[in-house]
Amino acid sequence: MSKRAFISRYFLIYRKLKTTPYANFDEIRSFLQMQEDQLQLEDDLLRMNFSVRTFQRDLRELKNLFGIEVLFSRQEKGYYILEDDQLNIHFQRMMEAFDLLNSIHSARKLEKILLFEKRMALGTEYIALLIQAIRKRLQISFVHRKFWDKHSTMRLVCPYAIKESQGRLYLIGKETGNPTIKTFGLDRMKSLQLTGTHFDFPIGFDPEDFFRYSFGIIAAEELEAENVELSFSFPQGNYIKTLPLHPSQEIVLENETELQIRLQLRITFDFEMELMKYGTFMRVLKPQSLVETIKNKHKLAYEQY
Repeated sequence: MSKRAFISRYFLIYRKLKTTPYANFDEIRSFLQMQEDQLQLEDDLLRMNFSVRTFQRDLRELKNLFGIEVLFSRQEKGYYILEDDQLNIHFQRMMEAFDLLNSIHSARKLEKILLFEKRMALGTEYIALLIQAIRKRLQISFVHRKFWDKHSTMRLVCPYAIKESQGRLYLIGKETGNPTIKTFGLDRMKSLQLTGTHFDFPIGFDPEDFFRYSFGIIAAEELEAENVELSFSFPQGNYIKTLPLHPSQEIVLENETELQIRLQLRITFDFEMELMKYGTFMRVLKPQSLVETIKNKHKLAYEQY
């Protein structure tokens, strides 16, 4: 069996236990059989010699390779995943990337099946080096250019974390000699290097908490988080339910014509730009200051024509 088939089986076991906690061995084996029949896999059989011994080895590999721990409940008589939200998010992204890779592999000889958008590189080639620098607390140097600046500058930065926002990746850190925590787009980095100089990670700093009330990468610590209420028309509300604007999103009202949601965040420029793109399908309800801001922006846009 190829390595790709092994990994496919690990991921399918994970998916089965995420959707059906406490599944027993026979249920998992039947699920693998069904997946093989439906997908008509051209690779080695997923269930070939899939014994209890093979299954236990797969569970060990899930833990050793990906940190996913599967336990057996005697009370429920089935297997379940030991939950770790942050780890599961990372693992989910790995599965998505692997699924996409498999799809590309299957369709590589067929035209016009997978249609990708043309876009600039995300800077993913630097992630491994950045993770090493963050873990070892090493300063890094790189050349960086802002979108609104024609010139590139050399930066010396203490790296703290990597954040995703709006399909882009950003480094979170502090430049030497500057107390402000900044973000740097990985897609605008060049010549990244480790300096060999160690730094002390700020005591009590939690990158996730730092951006808890941010829409994107603008932290705006000087602003207070506000309760924002928005109304979306049908069917735009269905998109908002499946792809929330912010982790704090909660539904206030839902009927056949409208979806009202409440968010708690800092109202920053990037959030205002996000709301603008919904046009007539969205209406700000609260706070009044945001109502006026979006109203004026739409008025100025209209006056351009």
